[in-house]
Amino acid sequence: MGERRHGVSLGSVRPAHLTVSGYLDSHIDLIKILQFLMFLIMKEMLRHTPGRVYLIALLLSVVVFIAILVDGVTTVPESGEPIVLFGWMTMPLVIGVAFVLFWLVAYLIYFFVFWPYR
Repeated sequence: MGERRHGVSLGSVRPAHLTVSGYLDSHIDLIKILQFLMFLIMKEMLRHTPGRVYLIALLLSVVVFIAILVDGVTTVPESGEPIVLFGWMTMPLVIGVAFVLFWLVAYLIYFFVFWPYR
């Protein structure tokens, strides 16, 4: 092993960043910084009326997406034939694409039209 000083083998000593606690500590600091930045962004968006509308639209889209999933629109009907649009798009794909497009359009409208820091 390594040479011994004061009863501790130097071969067993590892730098703090290589230990699990050192790894977690550095990531916890990063998480705290990211949480603080998100808090600042959300605080600014909530003080801004278009920002509130944007966040409500995103929340409603998530609620509608969950309602669609619960309603069973994405499941295969009893006949065993999946619902297909344009000959190749199944309903889960259509709903997923619509969800992503809604978020993209909402972001682009908010960023280019209502962004408070121009």
